[in-house]
Amino acid sequence: MAENRNAATTAMRKWLLLPLPLLLIGAGLLMDSARGPSYLAQHMEPEYAYLFSSLNLAEGKPAKYADHPGMTVQLLGAAGLRLRHPLDSQARAEDALKNPEKYIKTAGLALTLAAAAGMFLAGLIVLSATESLGAALAFQAVPFLSPTTLGFALNRFSPEPLLLALTLPFCALLLARARPRTLGIIAALGFATKLTFGPVALLPFFVFNNRKEMLAYCAWTAGTFILLTLPMAPMYPEFAEWSWQLLSGKGFYGQHGFGFAQPGHFLPSIARIADAETAYILLLALLALVLIRARLSGSGGGEKKLALGLLAAGMLGILLSAKLFSPRYLIPCACSASAAAVLPYRRSETFSLPVLPRTHRQVIMILLAIYAMVSLWGFALELRFRTLSQRAQLEFAQAAQTALAGYPKAYYYPVSSQLMALFDGDIYGGGNRGELLEKLYPLKNIWFVHRFRPELWTWTGPADTEALLKNQELLFIGNSRIRPSPLPGLELEPVLRSSSMNDETASAFRRI
Repeated sequence: MAENRNAATTAMRKWLLLPLPLLLIGAGLLMDSARGPSYLAQHMEPEYAYLFSSLNLAEGKPAKYADHPGMTVQLLGAAGLRLRHPLDSQARAEDALKNPEKYIKTAGLALTLAAAAGMFLAGLIVLSATESLGAALAFQAVPFLSPTTLGFALNRFSPEPLLLALTLPFCALLLARARPRTLGIIAALGFATKLTFGPVALLPFFVFNNRKEMLAYCAWTAGTFILLTLPMAPMYPEFAEWSWQLLSGKGFYGQHGFGFAQPGHFLPSIARIADAETAYILLLALLALVLIRARLSGSGGGEKKLALGLLAAGMLGILLSAKLFSPRYLIPCACSASAAAVLPYRRSETFSLPVLPRTHRQVIMILLAIYAMVSLWGFALELRFRTLSQRAQLEFAQAAQTALAGYPKAYYYPVSSQLMALFDGDIYGGGNRGELLEKLYPLKNIWFVHRFRPELWTWTGPADTEALLKNQELLFIGNSRIRPSPLPGLELEPVLRSSSMNDETASAFRRI
């Protein structure tokens, strides 16, 4: 009887780990429903790039897009395309390019489901390792304290949802003292998803007790990474060069010469990250204080080494994110804070802290829940504001298209136009879909400014740029705030311009 009661209690505790993953799915669906129809066209990168590259993989062609490298995202996208059209390659390509946003949204939802599954699995691992439901729930709750994670890792056909899905089980397995093989495979999946997993992948080196475990972890990570990235093997030299530029260069994507950061950009970037990830910064500060006390008292143990690793990884993640000007590069580190939340909760004696009474632990859980709800409320308000802004931008774009219907146009990045999104996606996918795009979307007096060449293009290749620029009626549709001159030496003046003119607004301009 007692055994049956214990089994029922254990099963009930496992089911209690479901609400937070379901809340994550709900937040993703809310975000998706709030996004306007122009969202994907405005945010064409990387969604459309992943769509075209996934289409290549689905047809057995090599990957042509490997910046992140994003191979796990592309492989999952290819699997989805294959499931839709298992045998007919032509129908698969036509369906994907006629309905790109449907495929992108479906892939985004699938990745959010993967993130929720990772959160649930991580909760089960922590519950088994600590035998504490409170610790498992605290572990699951931490991502809800990260506005950046909520903003970038939900319903996006991009690496961020997979980073969330991989980081949580990885850190949970560290708490459970998993084998180097398991951790190495997950680390390889993380690296193949996005290089920003790097700081988190360093954590096992703080936990392993001997060189043999470290070497085994490195071998499994390297071997699995090579296996996962075989579809991009021809791009290894390009990927290595891009990665080195990213790490060693300064400025956006390291494009402004050797050095760590551009003067005047680094400190404002740190401030922006601290503003976006306040809870994470505070947790790191608390972790530092706990480690200082543990050192002064002479206490130690595996939890102390893991705590030191979490602090080091967090500091490295903050520096890299500030170097690259965006808090979204901090998402794996922000999710790794789940492990930091569990350490003081369950193993206070390791750090020579007073063991918290059950009532105090419950109060901490309630405070964490309140903070998470406040974060979600702020997230909902920001989402509402963003929705209204995008709706106004879409109305403006439609009005501009109607008013300028008879004029020849040249679209340039960034711009709220699905045609430009498809053109850029084709560039990242290797430029092998031009004829199909011409068939699906015949162009009449429409050209594109090539992303990487100072030329005007059609679907299938370069146009006569010099002759076209002599046409005084040619209008450029884009965002002059981000890209004041779409072509070298070209000066523009507004014809129709949105009053907001933010990063997501496209307007019409003509040559001066």
